[in-house]
Amino acid sequence: SPPAAMGGQTLGQQAADLEGLNEQTAAAQARVTTLDQQIASDQAREAPLEAQLRAVARVEYQRPAMNLNTVLQAQDLDQLLSALAESRLVTEKRQALVEETRRAQQEHVSSRQAESQQLARLQTLRASASSAAARLQATMASGGSGQAGPAGAVDAATLGPAACPVSGAQETQPFGPSSFEGFHTGIDLAVPTGTPIYAAASGVVGTDLAGSGYGNNVEIQVSDHRMDIYGHMTQFLVMSGQVVQTGQLIGLVGSTGFSSGPHVHYEIRYDGRPVDPAPVLKC
Repeated sequence: SPPAAMGGQTLGQQAADLEGLNEQTAAAQARVTTLDQQIASDQAREAPLEAQLRAVARVEYQRPAMNLNTVLQAQDLDQLLSALAESRLVTEKRQALVEETRRAQQEHVSSRQAESQQLARLQTLRASASSAAARLQATMASGGSGQAGPAGAVDAATLGPAACPVSGAQETQPFGPSSFEGFHTGIDLAVPTGTPIYAAASGVVGTDLAGSGYGNNVEIQVSDHRMDIYGHMTQFLVMSGQVVQTGQLIGLVGSTGFSSGPHVHYEIRYDGRPVDPAPVLKC
């Protein structure tokens, strides 16, 4: 679940957390909308069934006349018993269908209540995260300390190359201002869960940030100035302090942390500030 407080985070981390909250909020809202549609469908389905049952009840009220007519039309006892049994079976099936529809509707209503409560919690957390990010941005703008804002342009030669960390990926979110609030500090590359993730550059594995907005992730210190981050892994396959080479397997794609689906969040930081990986990333 999202952290209750965001104190001590950098602007980049806050932006990642905020983006994750926005994605979770959008997903929760979509689930609520789907449940609303299912409830409306249940109600539309129940109405004609109720009408049919009322019609059956009226027929049952007139059953003595109906039974007499059935007796007169029956050719033998077997035919009579079969006709009466069929009538009861039809009534029972209709009643069972109504009860099944009601149960489904109640389940959908209960699910919607739970999703609505979760949506409200996410909206509260998102508002808190947005306020915290705005306060830090204001502090930095006024000359306060903070190491998180995006770095200015860093030329490709200074930054160094970056091999594509996954094969067959589709870029779903570029670096920069996102459609959600905040700033996206890396590039999102969507691939199926379990897809191998390879080191984009050689370096030394730092500490992981499992449990943050990045989920299970690996940091690789590429140089004195550059650090690469690979986020949302389902599993990381390297250890802190391990030396890795470009193209070496470091983990598997997942959707941990603040994530709306399986992808790898690839981020480059130069002197602690996120930079756009696109100019050097070979995907």
